[in-house]
Amino acid sequence: MTTRAVRPQGPARQRKPARAKPGRPAVEQPGIGGRIEGILDGLGASNDAVRHKAFRAALRIAGETPEKLLPAWPLVVRLLASENAFHRAIAAQLLPKIAAADGGASFRRIAARYWSLLDDPSVMTARIAARYWSLLDDPSVMTARFAARSAAVVAANVPSLRGTAVTRLLAIESSHHRGTRKELVKADAIQALGEIYPLSTMKPQIRRFVEAQQSSPSGTARRAAREFLARHTG
Repeated sequence: MTTRAVRPQGPARQRKPARAKPGRPAVEQPGIGGRIEGILDGLGASNDAVRHKAFRAALRIAGETPEKLLPAWPLVVRLLASENAFHRAIAAQLLPKIAAADGGASFRRIAARYWSLLDDPSVMTARIAARYWSLLDDPSVMTARFAARSAAVVAANVPSLRGTAVTRLLAIESSHHRGTRKELVKADAIQALGEIYPLSTMKPQIRRFVEAQQSSPSGTARRAAREFLARHTG
C-alpha cells in the first residue's frame, strides 16, 4: 500500500481585517441602529453639504419618530458645548423634538443649558433657541435665533416648562445681543410666543412684550408684532 507524502503546511494565512466602509460613523451608542449612527456621524462633518443632509434627515426622524433618536440624546446634548455655532444650532433644533419621546424628562435635566443659547453670540442659534432657553444668550446670533424659534416646541413637548419658556423669551431684552441682532431674536421670540399664547397663563406679560415691539427699529420685529396682535386680538 502506497503512502502519500504529506506536504508540509506553512503557517496559516492571516485574514486581513475588514476595511471600514466609507462613511461609517465613529459613533457607538447602545440602542442606536446603523442608519441613525450614520446620520449622527454626519452631523459633525466638516463638509457643509454632508452636515446639512444629515441634519435634515435627523430633523425629520425627530419630528416623526423621536423615540428612534432618544438613545442618541447624550450625543446631541454634547453639541451644545461645541465651539462650532452650526453644531449648537443643530442641537437647538433637535433636542426639543426628541424630548417628545420621554415626556420631556431628559430635556428638564438640560433645560438651563438649553436656554442659555438665547444669548448665543450667533444670532441664528439664539433665534432658534427663542423657540430653546440657555441658547437664547449664546454668543452666536445664529444659535440664539434657532433657540428662540424652538421654544414653542419645548412648551408643547414639555408642558411643565411652558412658563419657563415664556419667561426666558420675555427676558431677551437683557441678553448680550445688541442692535439689529437683538431685534431679530425678538422677532423669532414673538413667533414662538404666538404658538404658546393660547395655553399660557402669562397672556398679559406676553401682550405687553409684543406691543412694545411695534416701535422696534427692525421691520422684521414690527411685522412679527403686527401679525401676533392681529392673530390674538378679539
